[in-house]
Amino acid sequence: AGGSETGNPAIPTQFGLSVRSSDPTAVAVSTGAQSTVIDEAWVAFGQPMFLEDGRCGLLDSYPHMGPTLIAADLASPALSIAVDVKPNAYCGMVVPLEDTTRELTGAEPAELRDHSIVLRGHRSDGVAFTLAFPEQDELELAALASSGSFDVHEGDGLLLVFDVATWMRAIDLDQADLESDGTILIDAAHNIPLLTLFEFNIDCSLELFED
Repeated sequence: AGGSETGNPAIPTQFGLSVRSSDPTAVAVSTGAQSTVIDEAWVAFGQPMFLEDGRCGLLDSYPHMGPTLIAADLASPALSIAVDVKPNAYCGMVVPLEDTTRELTGAEPAELRDHSIVLRGHRSDGVAFTLAFPEQDELELAALASSGSFDVHEGDGLLLVFDVATWMRAIDLDQADLESDGTILIDAAHNIPLLTLFEFNIDCSLELFED
């Protein structure tokens, strides 16, 4: 996002990226004795866009821009990037998910080359699973109705968080078909009903905090 001739210029803003669980007894991040555990949460992001007051009519019909800005494991600690944001009041934001990432460093799962989200984890009984979401999408986040907007000030840090408990809501891994090696694969060709649930869940899993 560039600056404005009449407004404040966009400035580099630290943008934290993370995952959390609102219900760690059901789904935990990294560790959990009696839970489904998300060990890795790889997400390919495009450039987030902040919508000024009066522009939130674009929500639900935002044109996709591309390309991938960062592909990273959100389960890793202290992950952040610098994003240019103009200090202002905003009514919402759009976070693109990219399904094509041409340049991988080698640390990422190979599925991330043509998927926007790749999860790796295990059930409470230790059975490993991989979920690969193949869609390009735009996740939209609106300000709370009570306030109508949120402010970004110069020097602020922002934290974008996905709730893994929402991601995995109603996804019963115990009912998943197993691969020949005893693991679970959820993608466009395997355990499709579970992938459909995940696609529904991601639209309401995003939270933004001042860091």
